[in-house]
Amino acid sequence: MQKSKGIVKYWNPEEGWGSIVIEGSRLECFAHFSAILQSEHEFLELMPGEEVELEWHEAEQDGFHAVADRVERNPPK
Repeated sequence: MQKSKGIVKYWNPEEGWGSIVIEGSRLECFAHFSAILQSEHEFLELMPGEEVELEWHEAEQDGFHAVADRVERNPPK
């Protein structure tokens, strides 16, 4: 598993998944709402352009070559 920062490229709130571009690469990572760490009173969705911190691994999922295992919104700078 690798840890990186990334930017949400796309999010489909109806289906609960999207993609994150991993910082320092052109690799896009598949992200499912179940991987988002939830703070109290937060919805499990991401917004395009939002900065995140993620843990991911290489795997094939719906045309992506990486899958997020954990996504944290508003990472520390």
